Amino acid sequence: MSDYLAVATLSFARRLKGGFVARSVPRLPFLMREGAHVFLVPPVLDAPRNVTVARIENLKADSAEIWFHEVEDPSVAEALSGRTCLMKRSEIDAVPLSFERDWRGWTVYDVRMGKIGVVEASEILPSQVLLTVARDKGDEGEPSADGESESVRPSCLVPLVEELCVEKDERERRLVMDLPAGLC
Repeated sequence: MSDYLAVATLSFARRLKGGFVARSVPRLPFLMREGAHVFLVPPVLDAPRNVTVARIENLKADSAEIWFHEVEDPSVAEALSGRTCLMKRSEIDAVPLSFERDWRGWTVYDVRMGKIGVVEASEILPSQVLLTVARDKGDEGEPSADGESESVRPSCLVPLVEELCVEKDERERRLVMDLPAGLC
């Protein structure tokens, strides 16, 4: 897992006189705070790459108007429009518990294929959680050249995004997904 998390994207707003409208990445609340150190990617020539949040106004659940100490000129702010804001995970006060959940041990099902397997690991990416699912041992896989059956994919990667999740049973630790054909 990376030491950095993409937390927002910047949109330049002329009326903010050098400020930005910052929108959090999907499935994350607004995580930046005054004094936070932010890394802007991809970098721009003749513009800061690392900035510190000077002021936040009109804070909403997923956006805010934001100014950085190092960006005082509106033309520099315009050049940084569209950049992604990264923060060190260690400097983020709180990532939502549902996002940081330990998915290990959850059983994953597909609406068409049935049981896929059990989650053995999860990785938090900027826009989703990526689950590593150990295929069910009952999966025969493809036959090998000598006629013996061997598992072709002992595990598969499943993106945990709202659009694919059909049912989540906390008590049974069971996920029912509507996965695209060929994913697992």
